[in-house]
This record gives sequence, C-alpha cells and structure tokens, in this order.
Amino acid sequence: MLVEKTHWKSNPNKKYLGHFDLPNGEDVILTIESAKLEHVLNPTTQTSEEKRVIRFQENFKWLKPFICNETNAEAIAKSTEQNYLEDWPGYKVKLSVSSVKVGRDMMDAIRVKNVPQSILEDKVISAAEVKVLNKKLTEAKKDKESVCKALGVQSIDKIPSHKYESVVNRLNGIINENN
Repeated sequence: MLVEKTHWKSNPNKKYLGHFDLPNGEDVILTIESAKLEHVLNPTTQTSEEKRVIRFQENFKWLKPFICNETNAEAIAKSTEQNYLEDWPGYKVKLSVSSVKVGRDMMDAIRVKNVPQSILEDKVISAAEVKVLNKKLTEAKKDKESVCKALGVQSIDKIPSHKYESVVNRLNGIINENN
C-alpha cells in the first residue's frame, strides 16, 4: 500500500504551507484559486506584515495557503505570462522542495518551478500505463482503491501522468521486498 509519510517538521497548527507539507516531499501541481496581498502574523515577533498569499482550488488535507516570496512570484509570473496577482487564478503551478541558501546554511524550501502552462495541463496516464499498473498492483498484492486514495484520484485511469513513474517505482520496491 502506498502510504504518505509524515515529515518530522510537520505541525498541524502551522497556518501556511511549508516544504514539509508536500506529500512525501514530491512535486505537486496545483491550481491557483486566489492570489492577493494579506496581512500575515509573524508568530515570533507577533507583528503583522503584508505578504503575497496564494490559495489553491484543490482540497487536500495537507494543503494550506502559501506565502509566496519574490522568487516564487517571479516564477509564477513567468509560467503564467501574467504580471498581476489578480490574473493568476485558474492557472496551475508546480511546487517542489529545493535546497536554498539562507545565510551560511542550506535549507529546504518550496520553490515554484517555471514550467509552461501547456506542460501543467491535466494529463492522465495512457491505457498501456494503466495495464502496467494493474499488473504491478497484482504482483505487489495491493488494491487499486488504496493507491487511488493516496493519489487523490477516483480511478487508476485518472492518475496524473507526472505521477506514473513514482507509482511504478514504489510498486517495484514493494514487489522486491515481497520476493
């Protein structure tokens, strides 16, 4: 069974998306619902600052509003070819975990990838890939429902094409463990 792991920094009380919230640290493609400046409370200093906050249409339990820094905002503007926050809703973004330099240290952070919208369209796996996955599921002694639930899809044929390789790799790992 594909199981979502819990990052050690996860905290259900944090109000905004962090790199540790991305399921298993994998890239995700999300649809922007709103993008606007909002007052955000800094929990350390108890002061409020105006920040770019992105909210998404998807309804995953791990998903929270995203404070979008200048680097990420520039990537969204390039990916969408839209310079105004008000024009971003409806566009898709690809979020990933990247190592960034903060002072002298390297830290993980969410980065928006500058990916053309044509690549971010909802593409699903092919009939041949569905056949391969069904075979792998049988070999791994796993049921379709648990995989679909873990991926947030209704059926195997609705798995996004960008997730196919990671699902096959996980199933191969389970198969190897069982042998």
